[in-house]
Amino acid sequence: MQRFAFLAPALVIKSEHLTRNDTKKIKENLSLKMASIAFVVACLVFVICFATVIYRGIMSNWNSAATYGVASSIGLAVSIGGCLITIVSLLIYRKVKSKKVSHFMPRFALDVLFLSLLFYFACCFVADAQMGFLTEAETLTPSILVIFVLILLQPAFWIEMTILDALTAITVLVVSIVCRATLNTGPIFYYVLVAAVFPGTAHVVVSTLFYAETQNYCQSIANDRLHDKVLYDELTHCKSRVALKEFLDERPKRWVTHKTDVLLVMFDIDNFKQYNDQFSHISGDHCLQRVCDAIRLAFPTPDLDFFRYGGEEFLLFFELNEENHPQKIMEIARNAVKEIRLLAPEGAPKEVVTISLGGTIIHPSENFSFDKELELVDTYLYQAKSSGKDVSVLDGALVK
Repeated sequence: MQRFAFLAPALVIKSEHLTRNDTKKIKENLSLKMASIAFVVACLVFVICFATVIYRGIMSNWNSAATYGVASSIGLAVSIGGCLITIVSLLIYRKVKSKKVSHFMPRFALDVLFLSLLFYFACCFVADAQMGFLTEAETLTPSILVIFVLILLQPAFWIEMTILDALTAITVLVVSIVCRATLNTGPIFYYVLVAAVFPGTAHVVVSTLFYAETQNYCQSIANDRLHDKVLYDELTHCKSRVALKEFLDERPKRWVTHKTDVLLVMFDIDNFKQYNDQFSHISGDHCLQRVCDAIRLAFPTPDLDFFRYGGEEFLLFFELNEENHPQKIMEIARNAVKEIRLLAPEGAPKEVVTISLGGTIIHPSENFSFDKELELVDTYLYQAKSSGKDVSVLDGALVK
């Protein structure tokens, strides 16, 4: 059963342990890929149909409805309209950055194109029957190409897909029976065969596409998790040295371009070695986690540039503006750790765990050197330690 899971989306979801949000995302991704196909198909069909209108107009002295039949002319007009709506919808989707539009528009465009081509197929069928083209030798003439196009345009949401499949099969059957009964056309056996085979064929095509998209999605999630594991420290959930390298490869260019001053802070936990010796390394790990959580709570922003540099040493970067005062930032961080009131080891100057901070204001330029700035904050951190700990030193001056 597992071998044929790709033919049943529900089994794929179960075997890959996908959540409802995962499934929704996969469907949206597949719909977007289908929308790209739909855009190309809509453009081609629009050009062909518009050229057909011009040709028919010239050949019939602009009275094509009388010459080629009302059904054929209506079908041609509907297909042109459907293609135009599809093209415009997808162009709007590319321009408008709205979640609501991004969820609705590709799906809407697919359905419009699908239904307009299905309607055109039915009209062509009727028109050919009226003109006596549906002989035994030409029974499938108007349907083969459209059937393949409709299979390709199946959307990713298989519940609605089933409805569209049923609608297609019913359309083929009803139109063929009506044409046979009223216009005495050739046998309808081949159309019955198409109506029977189409839903199953479309289901296999879309289920296979869904399975392939699921594998892509799962691989992408696995890659993201691996990437996160490299970029984030497993214990403290701070960004890692690898993330710091990527950060320094990209961010200084933006600082230089926007002429943004940056506060660089290095801090470490006072008397951390004694803490480990007295309370155990497991408690030391817990202490690191609590301190980092306190810093994140003090600066509640999802993109806080907070790095574990090594051991109990951490780096913080803050882009400065009128609201961000460097002294205030450093004191917020220092007090945030004191407020969690972790018991300090014996011999520590304070009863609770504290941190010491060294900071410098970076004025980025083209010859910016992080190593030099790091040397500075390291010196200021040492100065803070020498000043009794639980203090902040900014560019060589104690923060009061």
